[in-house]
Amino acid sequence: EQYDIQARVSDADRAEWQKQGPRLDQKPMLSAMLQTMLADRCHLVAHMTPVTIPGWSLQLGKHAPHVTESKPGEELPVGVKLPDGGVVVPYQPGDKPRLTIYAATVADLAGILSGYAGSPVQDYTGLAGHYDLTVDFIPYPDSKIPVIYRDPNDTDPLARWNLDSLGLRYAPIKIPAQTLVIDHIEKPSEN
Repeated sequence: EQYDIQARVSDADRAEWQKQGPRLDQKPMLSAMLQTMLADRCHLVAHMTPVTIPGWSLQLGKHAPHVTESKPGEELPVGVKLPDGGVVVPYQPGDKPRLTIYAATVADLAGILSGYAGSPVQDYTGLAGHYDLTVDFIPYPDSKIPVIYRDPNDTDPLARWNLDSLGLRYAPIKIPAQTLVIDHIEKPSEN
């Protein structure tokens, strides 16, 4: 069943709430409020348990990395802003399929590749700067899948990206994580 939640922040908590900024999905205050609401209204009892999940490590290749350091203060092109201040320039249909990012960290690149791979990609390169990076996409041969889209049957999705051109490689790893185990939950009580 699906439910709509309508709530407001108490006057006592409003100042602290406003300090969080716009990314509420990553804020501990919202998480704590949701946990309290679920415990009160749904009698939720849950715990976290450690697990390992499959993922990828982004590593330096056999040779020196081929990355270009961004120039501090340089005006960036229009694009999608990254958490570390960089920009992703969207791929334009008709252009060569590629990922182009400016003033980005290698951790930003790993995050973008995570979205494509459907599993976490973690940066193990040790590269700490901000870089202008271009990674070409290698289309699936004889595929009906549009360029840049992932074939859901692909067991090695990162092979579609020419990371070797940056002097990088990837390897499968097991990543420690936490999973939520629900011990007890009920339908929410009436208002």
